Order: sequence, then structure tokens, then C-alpha cells
Amino acid sequence: MSDKNWHKLILAPALRLNSDKEKQRNEKFIIAKSKIQKLACDFETNVRNQPSRFARFALTLPVTIHKEFIDALFFGLAETDRNKIAKDFQAEWQPCPVELLEKIILHFYNHVSELSLVSMLANREDDISKSLIDMLCNLAKFSPDPKPNTLSVYTSGQNKCADSVNIEELHINSFNCVRGNAYHALAKIFRKNKEFALANLDLIQAAINDEHPAVQITSTALLLCILNYNEDYAHKNFFILCQKNIIFSCSPEANYFFNSGFGGPYEYLYIELVLNMLNSDKSEVRMQAAKQIYARWFFGNLFTDELQQVLNGDDVLKNGCTDFIIQILVNDKYTDKIEKIEFAYEKLLNDENIEIVKKLGRCITSKNYWTKSNFQKLFSIFVNSRAAIYCINEFCWTINNYPAKLTDLCPLLLILVENINRRYQSEVFRDSWQDESNLITAIQRIYDEAIEDEDKETMNICLDICDELFKLRPYTALKITKSLDNDVLV
Repeated sequence: MSDKNWHKLILAPALRLNSDKEKQRNEKFIIAKSKIQKLACDFETNVRNQPSRFARFALTLPVTIHKEFIDALFFGLAETDRNKIAKDFQAEWQPCPVELLEKIILHFYNHVSELSLVSMLANREDDISKSLIDMLCNLAKFSPDPKPNTLSVYTSGQNKCADSVNIEELHINSFNCVRGNAYHALAKIFRKNKEFALANLDLIQAAINDEHPAVQITSTALLLCILNYNEDYAHKNFFILCQKNIIFSCSPEANYFFNSGFGGPYEYLYIELVLNMLNSDKSEVRMQAAKQIYARWFFGNLFTDELQQVLNGDDVLKNGCTDFIIQILVNDKYTDKIEKIEFAYEKLLNDENIEIVKKLGRCITSKNYWTKSNFQKLFSIFVNSRAAIYCINEFCWTINNYPAKLTDLCPLLLILVENINRRYQSEVFRDSWQDESNLITAIQRIYDEAIEDEDKETMNICLDICDELFKLRPYTALKITKSLDNDVLV
């Protein structure tokens, strides 16, 4: 579309652009309210494909154009990735020059479109002038958005007060308000420019002292950059931030501070912090405390007394321990300490809370679980636990896709089925969709391997397993019967 036609559409009277009616008599340009967003979206696409052309075009427009078009212009000019441009424009595509970008910002700058402006500057941090960085700093410190104790993003029916939401919601809101997003943009610059970061520590203090928690949380991103430049400043101010609001100990960047702080000169700060977290009235903070307690005992033998407290505590604390054990099981690290999870693994796989049992039991599907140096011990714990019955579908899927020979696992599979049989008789089982008959595929595979190896002992164990499977639910027995009718185990 030509510049002339874009000019005509964008300058259509606001009354017509905002009309709720699809048709208005005697109107030449009829645009429903719902259509302005579609038109702005098309405009943004064109700006992305031809940034310099539309930047120059935009300078011919009055500053009073509809907010949707200003936002579309800023979002379009934010693009710096040639691969995201339409193929027809990729060959000669270049991002909008900084000088032209500055003219656009000065032309359209207003409080209404500050969020899209910040988003544009955040995407252009590699190619940004000092004057634009100064503008980012000003927006971070002084923009009126967000208003005190309000949220811009929240779940339907949720309390809109910022003081009552969890850390994930605060993090999401930090990108959807001007001050928060501006600090995120500055954190990007901090990461790449040590001199600028160390010369502007006042920005971190401003973020820490901001009245809104969705802005305060951005200080963890800023401090994480400083952790590489001035460790003392970063650790002490992270501790100060968590003293202001303990929920920030759960921020996405918090683990970097914990991992760096423990085992060094700041360990005393983090011991105090974790103990404060353990006594918090916020569930997510207590869960993170339990995770840290297990982790610091695992790596450094700290919190010996507290470890028993969290393992024998309520579901929140046990979930924190579970999360750490899962992290160890699904990663291929820490093999020298892996035995330190065995006692807790057994305890939690037999917990009264079935959700904890299932969450931990599903680790069986991770390929790294099967390569642990103490795999035989871990697997023996699993087949004797409650998880064997509640995670049988996941186990069957994993065992049927096991890349190595299964013969060595056969005795433990017999124990697994005997355990399931006992538990069917002793406890109410709620997951009716679990299906033990899927084990028959693995048993057939083991049986075939045993025939090939002339291993009569394993062949007999396979038959014993089938006998045990017949003792389970009628549905399971029926499916096994059908499998036998199809010449399984012959």
C-alpha cells in the first residue's frame, strides 16, 4: 500500500475508528473499533519489513495519531533479526538507523505509549545512543507506570493487588509495566557494558527502593550482572532486597546468588536468609527454603538439623525437597554425591501425598536416571515403593523404550509386580487409568533376549511375572490373556 493510502487510513477520524457499529450511513470510511487493531497489526508488519521507509513516513504524521499506530510503529522498529522479516524483503533489509530512530522517538514521545517505546529500546540495546540510554534511565526511575499496588496482567477473578501475588506473576508484570521493563532493558546493557554498569549503581538502588514489587523484582536481574563485576556489592544488596520482601528469594535469578554465596565469604548471609525463608508465611518461599536446605546439605553438609525438619514437615516443605531430588535425578552431574539422595528418595516415593509420589516417580522417564552410578539401588527403591503403582504407565513407556538389554532388570520387575499386587489389596487406588498390562511388551522382549542367551532362569522369572500380573485387576488379566492368545511368551 502506498504512503498516501496509509496516511489516509491512519488519519481517519477517531470517531469512525472507534465506532462500535460495522456500518454508518453516508460514511465513506467505515472502520469498526475492532478493526483498528487489525489495521495497526498490518502497519506493524509493514514497519518490520521496511523500517526506514515507514520511519520517514511516520515523521509526516501528526503526533496525535491513535495510540495503536504509535505502538505498532515502535514494535515494528524494534525488530533487529533479519530472519524474522518476510522473505521478499530480507536481501536488502537493514534495521532503522539510530539517528532516524531518535527523530521518531522525539516526534511521538508521550506517556501513553511509553511501554512500547521501552520495548523497542530493549530490543535495540546493541545499537543505542547515550541520549536513548538516558531516556531509558529516566523512564525506569520516573514513569508513573505501574501505579501503586496494581497489576497490569492478572488471572481472571484474581485479586489485582500486587502485594498478594506470587513471584511468577510479579515477574510477568515486571515486563508489562514501563518502569519494570525499562530496568530489564538496562540489565541487558549492564551485562554487556561493565563500565556503564559500575558507573550507574544508583539505578539498582532506585529499583530496590521502588514502591512497586513488580519493579523491585527487576533489581535481581541488575544485581546478577554486577555479580560478575563487584561480588561484594551484589551479594549484600541481594540480601537487603530479600530483607525488604522475602518473596524475592524466589526470583528467577535467585539461584545464581545462592550458588555463588554458599561456600564463600558470604555464606553467613545466605544461612541467615534461608532460615528466614523457612519461617516465612508464604508457601512458595518455604518451598524454596526446603529446596535450598537439601541442596546445601547435599553440596556442603550444611543445615543437618533443618534437613530432617523439612523432610518430615508439611507438603510444602516436602515438595521443596522433591524438586531438588528431581533436579539431581534428571541431570547428568554430581555422580560423586548421588548416594546422598537415596534415603529421601525412598521416603518421598512412599509419602502419603500421592501428588508428591507421582511427581518424583515420573523421574523414571529421564534417560539420565538410568545412567546413575547407583541406578540399581534407585531402581530397587522405585519397584518397592508406592510410585510403582501410581507411575506404572510412565514406567511401562520407559522400559519399552529402554535402549540396552533388559535381562538384568528381570528380577526387579518381578518385585515390581509383586509390590503392585500387594498394594492393590492394601490401599484404595484412585488412578484407574494406570495399566500394568503394558508391561507384557517388556516381558516379551526380556523373554526373547533370554531365549537368545539360553538363560532359563530369566525365562522362568518372565513366566512368574505373568503369573503375578494375572492376579491383578480383571481388566489387566483380560489384556494379558489377549496377548497370550497372540503367541506372547512362546
